[in-house]
Order: sequence, then structure tokens, then C-alpha cells
Amino acid sequence: MSLVGTPEPVAEPRRSAGLTAAAIATLAQAVLIGLAGAVVGVVALGLTLDLLVGIVWALIRSVGIDAATPGLFPDLAIDNLDTYLFLLVVATVLLLLARHEHGLARGMLAGAPEAIRGVVGVQWWFLGIGLLIAFWTLVIAESAVTFPVVAVAIPLVVLILVAVGGERPFPSGGGGGSSFSGASDERWNFRSRTERKEALLAVGFLAPALVIFYGFFFYPVGRLLHFAIYQQNRTGTAERYVGFSQLTDVLAGDEFREGLQHTLTYVLFTVPAGLLLGIVLAVVANRRLKGIKFFQTVLSSTVATSVAVASVIFFVLLNPQVGYFKVNWLAEPNQVLFGVSLSSVWQNLGLTFIIVLAGLQAVPDELVESATLDGAGPIRRFFSVTLPIISPTLLFLIVVLTVFAFQAFAQIDILTAGGPAGASETLVFKIFQRQQPIDLGEGSAMALGLFGITFLVTMGQFMILDRRVHYGS
Repeated sequence: MSLVGTPEPVAEPRRSAGLTAAAIATLAQAVLIGLAGAVVGVVALGLTLDLLVGIVWALIRSVGIDAATPGLFPDLAIDNLDTYLFLLVVATVLLLLARHEHGLARGMLAGAPEAIRGVVGVQWWFLGIGLLIAFWTLVIAESAVTFPVVAVAIPLVVLILVAVGGERPFPSGGGGGSSFSGASDERWNFRSRTERKEALLAVGFLAPALVIFYGFFFYPVGRLLHFAIYQQNRTGTAERYVGFSQLTDVLAGDEFREGLQHTLTYVLFTVPAGLLLGIVLAVVANRRLKGIKFFQTVLSSTVATSVAVASVIFFVLLNPQVGYFKVNWLAEPNQVLFGVSLSSVWQNLGLTFIIVLAGLQAVPDELVESATLDGAGPIRRFFSVTLPIISPTLLFLIVVLTVFAFQAFAQIDILTAGGPAGASETLVFKIFQRQQPIDLGEGSAMALGLFGITFLVTMGQFMILDRRVHYGS
């Protein structure tokens, strides 16, 4: 038995003219990023020193030392602490990134395979971030900066040189690693006509989706961010930069807090009730009985009802003079959101019913029969067999109904117009009210806040509920 283990094979260095040129371009990119980090760091340190002096001066003024010499100490702005800290973080990130890229470039010059994969992954990250920044600076802010050149032009050059050097310029997830880890040794033949055609075909298939996402998502979000950090005049013909102070002031203000409270109350009124009623009706209608299709059609018919029709119906039903229920819920501040939520629950009931019924009909009969033979009653069969199988359907419904509730506007506008006394003004309604150019920045900040909250709530639902969802075969 040999005590000496077999040494692992060492990957041979990979050198070529294309890889050498790619390493030099990466090194130049690292130098430019390092210079940018140094400049930002110097600016941040200077502003931080001003901040420290301003804090000392504020302390001096607070104890009245300057009473005898009021003009001795200058007034320094100390209300931009977030800007100073942000610049320090940016400078630190740029310097660390420059150091990392410098190491990768040196390893690439030595022909290290892992350095080549690392450079490819970093360039793709740079390309994605650079395209976003270029979109912002050229389309939204309408001013060019040099960073998109560093993060768009140089990455493209590096990736092309890597391909010319015989390496695969696309990150791959071989070996169970990250998609940007470059763990696969598969090479991409730049001279292969077949692979070039496949790449062009993939771009062709992705192009329509990218165009749609750009026109209906990325561009509107970019414009929202632009209006959130700029303040318009009354006619919308001029604007001035106010930074993120407008965004933070709006998100921390009473109007946004009040709208968020109304929105969350509306969500609690509509989502649990709508989901529970849809499940109950779907379970009741999931029978093999004569004429059951008629009842299924009736229960699902509300899916074809518009928001306007549903709102008018409940406006008549809840009218205290001529309505069927003769209640005054829509005029009471403490009950108005409950009254409005009834129309939403009724309108979304058809969609919930159809989706839950489809999930119930996909439950294998063998599992239900086996549970019945084991002595499980209807309630136990539902919670032990049926509910785990339709849990992905319920997760989908929870997310969709929550998003619908966060975006509710038409039913509130028709039934209450935000009243009484603003008791039903949700975030979307408050955003709608800010249509004048002078209010556009505040409305855009509220819209970004609503987007962020909806995104966090949705991700939280996936993270919490996904662990309790059973994805069976």
C-alpha cells in the first residue's frame, strides 16, 4: 500500500494573443476604476472633514460660546450625512473592485484558467450594471458620463478578445456553481458558424421580451426615479435637482404613512376573506353530480365582471336609502374600507374559485381513495391530502390577491372618491391625486415606495410560504 497519494493534475496555463490583450484591457479597466475610487474617496474625505467641522461648530453654537463673536465661525451644512456616507461606501467598493480586477488581470497574464473564468464573470456583471447606468445617464438624465464607457465598452472588448483567444466568453454554471462562477471548462468556438447562429437565434428570441420589458417596466421605473430626485415647477417646464432628500422626506412623511396604513387595512380585509371563500366554494362545487357544471359556471361568473360594474352594484346594495342592506358603511370613516373591500372580494371570487377548482381537480383520486380506506374523514382528507397538493396553487393566489389589493384604485374612486375625510385614500389613490407638475416628484416617490413595499411583501410571502409548499410529482 502506497503512503503517497496520487497528486491532482494541474491545469495547464492558457496563453494566446487574444487572452493577453484581454488581460491588458482588464488591467486598464482596473486602473480606471481605481482612479475613480481614489477621486471619490478624496471628495468623500473632504466632505467628511467639513461635516466634522460643522458638527463641532453646531456644538459651539449650542453652548453659546460664539455669542461674543457671532461672525467668527462659518455656517457649514451638516444635513447631508447620507451623501457623505454614500460617497465613502462607493469609494471603498471601487477601490476593492480595482484591487480584485488587478489580481485577475495578473492571473490572466500568467494563463491561470480560474483567472480567465473570473474575468469573464466580472465583465458580465460590469456589462449589466453599465447598461443600467448608461440607460439612466443617457435616456433619463440626458447627460453622458464616463462610467458607462468603462462598464460597457471595455467589457465588450474583453469578452470579444477572450472569444478570439479560444475561450468561452459566456459564464456557465457547470459543477453546481453559480452562473457567474465559470466552473465549466467548456470552450466557445468563436469561429464556429453553428455556435454563432445559435447565439444570434437566442438574441432574436430574447429581443421581443427585452423590448417589452424596456418599454413597460425599465423605462417607466427610470422615469419615476428621475422625477423622485428632481422637483418640477408649476408648469413642468423647468426642474431642479433635489437629490434623495425628496424621496426620504416623502417616504417618512405622514401622507405616505397614512396611505400605507389604509392600504394594509384594505389588504387584510380582502385577501384572507377572498381566499377562504374561494376555497370553500371550490370544495363544495368539486362534486361529480348532475348539473354541477351550471353551479360552477355561476360561481365563476364574477371573473367576467369589471371593476366599474362591481363597484356600481355594491354602491346600490350599500346605499342607506334605496339599497338592499341599507347601511351607511361608505360614509363612516371606521367602516368605509370594509364596505369597499366587499366589492373587491366579490369581484375576485370568480378568479379564486376557478384556480382552486382546477387545483382540486388535479388531485389524484388514488390518494383520496387511499386516505378513505385508511379511515380518514372528509376534514382530515382535506387537510392531510388535498391541501398539501394544492399548496402551490394557494401560494400563487395569495401573491396575486395581495398585489391586486395593493394596486386597488377604481373601486375606491367610484365608491368613495377617497372619502369620507380621506379615510379610504390608499397609496394608489394618493399617487393619482398628485398629477400636477409641481406634485410630480412627491407622487413619483410614493410610487417607488409602493413598488418597494409590494416587492418586499411578495418576496417575503415566497420566502415564508414556499417552505410549506409541497411540489410533488
